[in-house]
Amino acid sequence: MANILSDNVFIEKKLRAISDQIESAGGFIHSNVDLSYDGNRFSIHKAGEIAEPHLIKIPDAMLVRYHDFDIDLEGQDIVIAPYESNTSSPQYELFSTILALYNESGVFKNHLETNPWLNYAQAPELMKLLLQSRGGPNLKTISEMLGNEDYKEELALFTFFKKRMAYCQLDQHSDAVTEVYLPLLEFIEHHPYGAPYERLRGEEAAQNCMAIRPATPVAGSDECFSSFGSLDALDAYMHYGKISATAPIVRSIPLSIKLPKIGTVNIRTRNKSLPAKERPEHLRDLGHYLPLFHHRSGSRQIGLSHIIIPNEQAPRSLRRILHEVLIQLEPKLDEHASAPYVEELETIIIDRNLDYYRMIISLIPAATTAGQDSSPRPVFYEAIYNMAMRQIHLLESYNALHGK
Repeated sequence: MANILSDNVFIEKKLRAISDQIESAGGFIHSNVDLSYDGNRFSIHKAGEIAEPHLIKIPDAMLVRYHDFDIDLEGQDIVIAPYESNTSSPQYELFSTILALYNESGVFKNHLETNPWLNYAQAPELMKLLLQSRGGPNLKTISEMLGNEDYKEELALFTFFKKRMAYCQLDQHSDAVTEVYLPLLEFIEHHPYGAPYERLRGEEAAQNCMAIRPATPVAGSDECFSSFGSLDALDAYMHYGKISATAPIVRSIPLSIKLPKIGTVNIRTRNKSLPAKERPEHLRDLGHYLPLFHHRSGSRQIGLSHIIIPNEQAPRSLRRILHEVLIQLEPKLDEHASAPYVEELETIIIDRNLDYYRMIISLIPAATTAGQDSSPRPVFYEAIYNMAMRQIHLLESYNALHGK
């Protein structure tokens, strides 16, 4: 049984109801887990040693299929539409309790104020610039909804629940992949060195479940973190509405770079790496830094799934990848002959990314000082500013690391 830490009696009661229902369904919450609400956000902490491999296990019966429910907005509250298909669902009680938790805590109201896509009308030029930097089906869906009043409520719910769900196969491996809401697990914030979600089946657990190991990567803190992959600050913001102050990398914006006599390098922003078994031996240690290469022999065009600008933990990864790009375009180049082109590519990538984030900063209104005519800057601007400054800091640090 988890410990509940909140001075809000209503929220404490709802957290207890959620954890009790999960444990009654065969789930597991370690007794040294603190479920915390501090008046601003929910979080999960270690309250002592955890010898077991997992912190929390949520059985499949408590993983709410998002599209099984019809949910609506009443003012600034989320409600479940009173259809029989909703109320007869075995997860109805759990999901109703969760929604009451969001409405009472103000988490959803805060989302309405801070989410950039819901505040599109206040800064359309800035929002369009952000959308140019990343791709994927979810962002395509968001871009199609923007500015359309008919989709206003749908966009609010989609962006809120998107960061609280995962895609998985429930029950059997042959079942279709579906979006499921993750009760309790969604309280665990992202950190690049956090723990990934794990699917436990068969001999690993008494019943199929979603689980997570205890990971406390922030020095001096007992807060547990999950990892959604190699996200930079912009990835985390665009997809989850979170600012990652600890993001250690920058994923380049989309770029097309033409090098005379060599060819054209097209950089995309897919969060995918070359599978380990397909990596050439001399690049195997690059892990998630290594992109997917799209190149036909003899072609003067090469496509990369992504380019990551690293920190001091992998200072030469970018240059090694750029060298590989060049020798695929021009196999006659040796390491010495390719060096000037590597430096040219590196400089262009860093400079164009810096230009992009500085342009974002230039579109954010300056903070006002106290006075009769002053008005506070909308809160979502602060998040965008902090994200852009984090990216600029990492890019400038990369330059400094290489004496530029």
